[in-house]
Amino acid sequence: MTKCTVCNEDFSPRNRLHKTRSKECSNKLHKKNNKSWRQRNPEKVKEIEKRRYLNNLEERRGRSRAFRKEHPEKVSAWGKRHYRANIEERKEYDRQRSIPGTLEYIKDKCRNKTEWAITSGKLQKLPCEVCMTEKVHAHHDDYNKPYAVRWLCPRCHGKKHAQERIKYS
Repeated sequence: MTKCTVCNEDFSPRNRLHKTRSKECSNKLHKKNNKSWRQRNPEKVKEIEKRRYLNNLEERRGRSRAFRKEHPEKVSAWGKRHYRANIEERKEYDRQRSIPGTLEYIKDKCRNKTEWAITSGKLQKLPCEVCMTEKVHAHHDDYNKPYAVRWLCPRCHGKKHAQERIKYS
């Protein structure tokens, strides 16, 4: 038996790494130190969380896709509940889209002009700028320039918007 250096309780070490502290005390000490470090370094924590979010994006999407495939009834039920619960928000969004000068109105007009330009042949779809996939979305860096478009596949387009959300949060 060995005495723990934190609580002075007797314990039997499982291996050479746990010679001075019991497992319970090590966990408590680690959690306490981790929490205080996070409180002292909020900017570093935010940076670490950003990196973790971007690094695990594909893995989370894969798990999400698998869940939707395995449980379509749950996803459908959630969608119906969400639709009913957010009727007022959708109505407000639709109102914003119809008020000239609002961001949603400008986005809507920009998308309409871009769609018209593609249909009329003025604008031609190109492969994704990042991965060269053929199925692409039109991404606007500036909604006041409807013909200045970056062609991105759905995956790269989602990554681009995720990076923008993190940048502006």
